[in-house]
Amino acid sequence: MTLPHYSTGEVVKKSGVPRMTLLRWVKRGLLPPLKTLKLVGAGTVYLWEDKHVRAAAKLKGKLKPGPKPRKK
Repeated sequence: MTLPHYSTGEVVKKSGVPRMTLLRWVKRGLLPPLKTLKLVGAGTVYLWEDKHVRAAAKLKGKLKPGPKPRKK
């Protein structure tokens, strides 16, 4: 039996974490994806499992928002 794999968009919907936040966590190493696929001319695609969705939702509740940008 194969576990279901999710796209980044599906993880965003299921966990409630904004896309940019999820990608920032990947870059910082806080939430490594199951698999990273580099596509020629199309960027990078990440594959996720249920455990990643749960971890993203859990991280969302733990981390505090960063500083707000200054108004000009």
